[in-house]
Amino acid sequence: MGAASTMLNLLIRILLAVLVLVGVLALIGSFLPRGYEFQTELTIKAKPATIFPMVNTPRNWQKWSMWSPEKVAGLKVEYRGNESGVGAEQFWTEIRGAGKMWITASQPERSIEYKMVFANFPQMDSTILLEPNGDSTDVTWKSSGRLPSGPFYGYFAWLFGSQMKYQYQTALENLSEFVEKN
Repeated sequence: MGAASTMLNLLIRILLAVLVLVGVLALIGSFLPRGYEFQTELTIKAKPATIFPMVNTPRNWQKWSMWSPEKVAGLKVEYRGNESGVGAEQFWTEIRGAGKMWITASQPERSIEYKMVFANFPQMDSTILLEPNGDSTDVTWKSSGRLPSGPFYGYFAWLFGSQMKYQYQTALENLSEFVEKN
């Protein structure tokens, strides 16, 4: 009986130590910043007049972004509002949840600004800038926002920004390939 009692005491101490560690990590995570900001750039061998309709019209995003029904299983997309520019809206549903993107500002051949919400995450604010560069265009895509409240989102904020930057870079490379071929 003595060995069993000692083993039980050891297991209880280990369990308590794990619970204290998780509690400390949750407490620290609650105070970490949840804000994020990231951007990526790419020079595309096309004039702003060629690129602008591809970013200003949400329906065109399916041709170049990695977020299209052909590339994401179960993705359903719906468009409302204006066809392009301010008031153009895109709604979607997929296995992870639903979301909405809407263009809030549009300067022909220069930039668009849009907002996006996904599932229960707070709003993301984004901008795509087009800067002429000879026969090419420097495209800058940037976003910022805040992750939801919670004890572990502070740990996730830096990872979220780097993952999204990778996805934006891939999408810009797809855009470049698309406009250079067409």
